[in-house]
Amino acid sequence: MTENRQRIRIVVRLFLAFAALSGFLLASACGTKGGSGGEETAGGGKTGGYTVTDVRGRTVHLAGKPQRIVSLTYGTDEILLAVTGEQRIAAFSRWAGEPGITFITKEEADRVGKLHSLASEEILRHRPDLIVASVATAPELVKTLEQMNVPVYLAGSPDTYDEMKAKVTGVADAVGEPERGRAVTDRMDRDMAALEQRLSRLPKERERTAVAFNFVGAMGYRDGLIDHMLRLAHIRNGAALGGLNARGQTLSKEQVVAVNPDVFLLPTWNYDKKQDVEAYAAQIASDPAYRTVKAVQSHRLLFVSDRYRYVASQYLPEAVEAFARAVYPELFTQEGLQ
Repeated sequence: MTENRQRIRIVVRLFLAFAALSGFLLASACGTKGGSGGEETAGGGKTGGYTVTDVRGRTVHLAGKPQRIVSLTYGTDEILLAVTGEQRIAAFSRWAGEPGITFITKEEADRVGKLHSLASEEILRHRPDLIVASVATAPELVKTLEQMNVPVYLAGSPDTYDEMKAKVTGVADAVGEPERGRAVTDRMDRDMAALEQRLSRLPKERERTAVAFNFVGAMGYRDGLIDHMLRLAHIRNGAALGGLNARGQTLSKEQVVAVNPDVFLLPTWNYDKKQDVEAYAAQIASDPAYRTVKAVQSHRLLFVSDRYRYVASQYLPEAVEAFARAVYPELFTQEGLQ
C-alpha cells in the first residue's frame, strides 16, 4: 500500500514537472522575436497580440510585431521604410528603386529585395507574417492571401493631406510602431507649415493656373489628390476649372483652351516603356489647338516628376513644394517675391 502511494506521488510530480515545462515552451514559442515571452501590442505592451482596423473597416489580427512584411505598393514601401527600417521588410513592391515613381532608392531596393509580380506565389515565397496592400489591390488576390492564413492590411488611396496622414498612422499602427508613425506625421506638419509660410506671401491675384497632363490628356479631377496638392501650392487647377469633376472623365482640348492656363504640367515617367516624354511635350507644344494658350505662348510646359504627381506617402509636402517650385520659381530665390 505504502509502495503504491509512493509510486503515485512520483507520477504526480513527473506530470506537474512536464506540465510546467510544456507551459514554458509554449510561452516561448508564442513570444516575440526577441524571446521575451508574450506578444507585443501596437503600443508596445505585452498581451495576446493586437488588432488593427484597416481603411476598409476590416479587423486585422497580429500575433505580435511583424518581422517579415511584404509591401504591394510603392506608397506603403515608403511608409514602412520610415516606421520599421529595412530589417523587418521582407520585400518591397515591384516599383521599388524606380526613380520615376518612388522615393525608395535602388540601393534600398537591392538590400531589401522586391516583388517581381503580384502573383500570390511570388508574394508568399517571401514567407510574410504581414502583407500591406491597398484599396486598389485586386480583391481576389487579397482573398487568396488571407486563405493562406497571412494577415493582409489594406491602406487607403488618399485624396487629401489629412487622409495621407491617416494612411501613415494606419500603417504604423499595423506594424506596431505608433510612435514612429506620429514622428513621421509631425514632420509632415512641420514641413507643410514652413512651405505655407513661404507661399502665403503670394497675393491671391497673382496665383497662376495650371493644367496637368498624363499621356492621354488633361488630368486632376476636382477634389482628387492632384487638385488638392495644387491648391496647397496656391495654384489654380485648370482641369477642375474646365469641368473635370470626377475620376474617369476627360477634358476636351476646347475646354483646356477656354481655361487658358498659365502653365502645362507634363508627365515624366515612361511606365510601360512605350511612351516618349520629350516627344509628347513637343506634340503638346505644336498642337494647333493650343497655339493661343498662355502656357504655350510663354513656353511654360513644365515637368514635375511623377513620383510627386502620384505621391502616396509621407512625401506629400515635398510633392506640394515641387509643384510650387515649378510654377513659382521666384518664391524660392534668395530675393523671394518682389
